[in-house]
Amino acid sequence: MISFIQEDSPAFDTQFSQSRGLLYFIANRVLDDSEEAEEAVQNCLLTAIRNPLKFESEGAFRSWLVRILIDEALLILRQKNRTSATCHEQVLADQR
Repeated sequence: MISFIQEDSPAFDTQFSQSRGLLYFIANRVLDDSEEAEEAVQNCLLTAIRNPLKFESEGAFRSWLVRILIDEALLILRQKNRTSATCHEQVLADQR
């Protein structure tokens, strides 16, 4: 199964290509930003390629990708919220 999840694997390319629309749709719904959604999908692809051993052969490949994507989207949201909070704190500090 590991050979299936390799960067140069035609089967991986096919499966990822077939899932890309769904992944983008989910990411765009979670993030409400098309550029961030595209970033999340790209990060999902990279994570899947770098961690093939985490794929369980019993589970569906698409479900595994969706789980990775949701984790990536939530990470982007957390980073955005931290940045917003830091900016807000800076504005408050400047007002003092």
